[in-house]
Amino acid sequence: MRTNDIEIKLTIPFYYNTPDGNGVTYTKEAIINALNNIKQSLPIVYRGDNVTYDEICIGYTNGDKPIIEEEPENNRFLLTVSGVIDWGGTKEDGLWYEDTKTMTEFTINTIGLSEGDKNDR
Repeated sequence: MRTNDIEIKLTIPFYYNTPDGNGVTYTKEAIINALNNIKQSLPIVYRGDNVTYDEICIGYTNGDKPIIEEEPENNRFLLTVSGVIDWGGTKEDGLWYEDTKTMTEFTINTIGLSEGDKNDR
């Protein structure tokens, strides 16, 4: 099922005083400052790899105030944002009538994101 405007909630961990996946260590103070100054409306992007940094905008945060929580026992903050992904849907198997383009029964196999028509934005 192809659809658009998919509501999402993302929780992103920010670890301090320990190297991240790129080998960079962020101080607790740097993370606090960045989180306290985060914009409420940001693009949500897909990056194909870590070499070219090509980005495809797939959605936006919705402007709600982000939720910030600290887990000192895990040396991290959690940033939770709400947003909308532009395109995506499900992949399913089912009873499909090609002539009427009607699905009368189906099973959802996967949930995914897809690149849609950039003119729909």
